[in-house]
Amino acid sequence: MSKKLDPEDPAAIDRWTRDYFKIKDEETTDGYLLRTGVLADTPDGQAKRLRMAYDWIKPQATAPSQPAIDQMKAILDKYEDSRLVKGEPPWQLGQTLALPQGRRPTVIPSRPTELDAVRLEQGQILFEQAKALHRLQPAVMAQERHRQSQSERASQLRAKNEVQAKLIAKIYWDSKEAGTSYGEVKRLAAQYEISPGTVRSYAAKYKPDSIA
Repeated sequence: MSKKLDPEDPAAIDRWTRDYFKIKDEETTDGYLLRTGVLADTPDGQAKRLRMAYDWIKPQATAPSQPAIDQMKAILDKYEDSRLVKGEPPWQLGQTLALPQGRRPTVIPSRPTELDAVRLEQGQILFEQAKALHRLQPAVMAQERHRQSQSERASQLRAKNEVQAKLIAKIYWDSKEAGTSYGEVKRLAAQYEISPGTVRSYAAKYKPDSIA
């Protein structure tokens, strides 16, 4: 997935693919990919498609999707290490994994196995998972911002309530000390729109020596 690419827009994907593979205007994208083996239903073709997918999504890595992207790379590296001739560069755009004509391999590449095919399919699943995480990322971030906002508001409310509770307790104990406490509980309850029981609980919780 690219910052400039809508993964749900086939035309945008085609433009990205043509740019990625440097496909000439006179050649169709599908024709080019078929000719170079990228769409072939073989392990080598799967590896090429997965390599393209990896290059596509790597720049968009986020903390949630990074593990899946790293696993994709590990699968690709393992496959390419077993298939490429030692000393040869990795697969390049428009090239197959075969040796150029006249060249002799220093190490014969191993034949793809069923396990290779399974691993490459796993790589494609990881790619889809990473794309899904990217699509969900805005919603996840919005949810996290809402959670933080709610937490901050709750914290501020608790702090405000504690300040008010101490103030109510102080007024209550001051009235006790001044001998004017008669009716003070009801007065405080009405003033702060709380119950008389809450006034008494504040007074019990915050004694004079703790709020002096």
